[in-house]
Amino acid sequence: MRVKSKVNVQIYETTAQTDALFKPDDTNAEVNFDTYNEQASGRFALAASGSTALSLGTVTAVAGIYIRTTGNFDVVINGGDTIQIRRPANSTNALKFYMDGVVTSVTITNASGTAALAGWYAIWGD
Repeated sequence: MRVKSKVNVQIYETTAQTDALFKPDDTNAEVNFDTYNEQASGRFALAASGSTALSLGTVTAVAGIYIRTTGNFDVVINGGDTIQIRRPANSTNALKFYMDGVVTSVTITNASGTAALAGWYAIWGD
């Protein structure tokens, strides 16, 4: 199995993309992993203030996770502290959370007390 990730954040001073403030090249932005054998992925829908534990499926040694949602959410990795993922006030873009690392459990909580939350996730490892 190949897991290919590319996080390529580019920050410019203008919308014309001049005067780059931060811009890694493609070789620094892309990483390939060829050693993993298992994956789990799926969609989730949460009512206002609802929460769910994401299924790890057949992955017993999780090495990374990607979550994409329609709104603000909280995530707890490995039973630790809550990480608050919030959209900037002027944005309507989907929110994304990505990490490489050992994961034993993932719980998602809808941060909205009034609106539903929809999302998608992928987990990979062995």
